[in-house]
Amino acid sequence: MAPTSSGISKSIFKPRHPVYLAAFNVRTLKQAGQQAAPALTLDSPGIDVCCVSETRIQDASTVIELTALSVSTRFRLRYSGDPEAAAAGCAGVGTIVSAYAPTDCSSDAVKDRFYDALNALLRRAKSSDIVVVVGDLNAQVRRLSVFESQLGGRHGLDSVRTDNGERVLQLCADHRLFLCSTNFQNSRSRLATWCPPTACRPQTQINYIAISYRWRGSITDCRSLWNTFVDSDHALFRSRFSLRFPGPRKVRTNGLATERLADPDVKRIYQNRLLESLPNAPLSDVNSYWDEVATSLHSAGNFACGTAPPGARKHWISDRTVALLKSQRNIPAGPGHNLVRGIIRRQVIVSVRADREAWWTQKAKEMEEAQKTGNARRLFQLIRATGPRKPPVSETIKHQNGTTISNKETSLDRWAEYFEQ
Repeated sequence: MAPTSSGISKSIFKPRHPVYLAAFNVRTLKQAGQQAAPALTLDSPGIDVCCVSETRIQDASTVIELTALSVSTRFRLRYSGDPEAAAAGCAGVGTIVSAYAPTDCSSDAVKDRFYDALNALLRRAKSSDIVVVVGDLNAQVRRLSVFESQLGGRHGLDSVRTDNGERVLQLCADHRLFLCSTNFQNSRSRLATWCPPTACRPQTQINYIAISYRWRGSITDCRSLWNTFVDSDHALFRSRFSLRFPGPRKVRTNGLATERLADPDVKRIYQNRLLESLPNAPLSDVNSYWDEVATSLHSAGNFACGTAPPGARKHWISDRTVALLKSQRNIPAGPGHNLVRGIIRRQVIVSVRADREAWWTQKAKEMEEAQKTGNARRLFQLIRATGPRKPPVSETIKHQNGTTISNKETSLDRWAEYFEQ
């Protein structure tokens, strides 16, 4: 998951700013309103990229936007397993792998298939790339010894090393990865990432982040955040990635307040101003003529309508549900509070369903009102806002033999070859 919004650069690596990576086991995103809670959780600590697991969503061909209950933040959720999404970028310098490993009670055959696939994926990365593996690996590696200093730090959570832990360390040794999760001295609650359902078992660390050994100094902090809005027995595991990426700063501009054209006086002022500023005769160059027309349109609109800041997007979840989510966040971690957590969970489900029903009823009334008044523009805006989102066009290009093209020059040659056919 990565944040996105209209008017913001698609790159998450902002110049002179750290990047926060996270891993989170959300347990499910299939329930009503459950997709808003992760977005709200990630918005609070400023997460840039989060590798989520156990979403319970099987379709790997779509992209979902999760909207936080704030005015500006949205997260784009991409599912794993999509071969198109796994294609290498044209100008990429790193690879982030979201991994969800089988549990220790799984059979060796299941574990072997998972690690074989993960090894094959990591072998596709260039040796110069920054490789980051993040996720719920269901492994306990305990404190590493002096002889294992190339694989991680000395501050791992004291526990019994499991079979999955051995496999994770072997993966790090094969691909020269460094377990940054064990490299920072924090309290036990900041190191642990999972709370077992029984009170007799202590919290343990099963979520990890590993990075290429050469870039291990880029991770400057790793810690678990337990107070989240998601009803999960896993903590949000956050790491701070401190590379500096140069790039131009994007200046956000406010759009024109075109809704003011409904006023007859404003409309008349706009028309008069436009007639004064339009070019008298077409220029010889069509591009220059269009630049003159576009400038006239914008200047007339700015003079008559003015500008308006981006409006706050009203979320369909009510303030009552938000208060319940915040109260759920304040519940201490541990099995001793499962009863209170269950009561709040049921209240959240009931409240979210009521909010969804009220939202659809309100939208239906607005559509009926727009249809009765003949406001076709408003009607189609409501239909587009409530209907299914158009899936984005995939920019993945392939050779005739089916292999994926990851080079920009080769991609242009393939397009030229395609149009010649």
